[in-house]
Amino acid sequence: MSYEGARFCGRCDQPLLSEESSERYDVFSPSGAGGSVIVHKKCPREPRPRQTFPSRPAAAPRLPHTDMARAGRRPTAVRGSAHRPEGPAVPVPHDITAETALWDTYADSAFDADAEPSFCWTQYAGHGPGPELLGTPDTVLEVGCGTGRALAYLAERGVKGRGIDLSSVMVGKITERWAHTGAEFVCGEVLDVLAIDTQTYDAVCSMFGAAWFVDPSRLFPLVLERLRPGGRFVFSQPPAIPGAYGPQGMYKGGFAGKAQFTYRYSYKPAVWERLLLRAGFATAKAVVVDAPTPGHIGTLIVSAQAPVRGFQVHAKD
Repeated sequence: MSYEGARFCGRCDQPLLSEESSERYDVFSPSGAGGSVIVHKKCPREPRPRQTFPSRPAAAPRLPHTDMARAGRRPTAVRGSAHRPEGPAVPVPHDITAETALWDTYADSAFDADAEPSFCWTQYAGHGPGPELLGTPDTVLEVGCGTGRALAYLAERGVKGRGIDLSSVMVGKITERWAHTGAEFVCGEVLDVLAIDTQTYDAVCSMFGAAWFVDPSRLFPLVLERLRPGGRFVFSQPPAIPGAYGPQGMYKGGFAGKAQFTYRYSYKPAVWERLLLRAGFATAKAVVVDAPTPGHIGTLIVSAQAPVRGFQVHAKD
C-alpha cells in the first residue's frame, strides 16, 4: 500500500487512511498560543493531558520541542535569552551627517603629517600578517581608508590604490600628504560611492574601517560587485565582545561633552563567514589573531574570495 499524499497521526505518527475517522487534538503552549493536530479517533497512544501554566509575569516552562513539532510549530529563540540570533538585526538609524561630523573630528586628532606609510592588519605595529593576504593585486580599493597610510604603502610598491572615506577633512589631508605615491582618495558615504563606481579591483580591504561601521548586509554585495573574478576582500577589526552581537552603538571621546556616536557591527567569526557566503562570495574565512601580549585584545581578520565568473562544472554523462 502506498501512503503518498497521506497525512499522519499527530500522536502515534501512523498514516491516517481515508477510510478511517479522525479527530482534531488541541495542543497548548505557555505563551497562550495554541495549535492542533489530526489524530486517529481511536489512537492507541493516550492523549497528553492538558497542562496549566502560571499567569504572567511568573516564568513558565515551555513545551518540549517534540511536542511543539507535533503541533506543527518550530521552536523559536526566546527574546533576550542566550539563543538571541547573531545575524543582522533591524537596521539601525545611521545619521550620515552626524557621523560625518564625528569622523571630521577624528581626522583632526588622528592624522599625523610626519607618519610614514605602513601596512598592518592588527592594532599592534609589526604584529600579524601583512599585505600577502591580498594576493598579488595590481589594483586595490580601501573602504574607510582613514589616514591613508596602508594605501600609500601599497602605492609605493606599484599597486594602483584608491581609498574611500566619509570625512572630507581626512580626505583633504591625505590627498595632499600621499600625492607623490599616486594613490587616489575619494570623499563620500561608502555605500553611495560603491553603488555608482564603475571600476573593478583585484582586491578590496578595510583595516578598522568601513567593514566595521557599515551594515554588512548592504556593504558585502556592493563590494562583491566591485571585485574582479577571483578577487579578494579582506578586513580586520576587534573581535566581538562575548554576548554582544550585531550593531553596537559607540560614543566618541568618552562619555562627557557633545554626544557624537556611530555604530559598529560585531559578530562571531562563523557568522561573518555566513554573511559573506550569503552575499555571494565563493569562500570566506574568519580568524582571531592573538595579541602579542597574552590576555590583550586580539584582532579579527576576515578573508573572502569572489567567484571565478564564467567557470562552470559540467556533470559527467
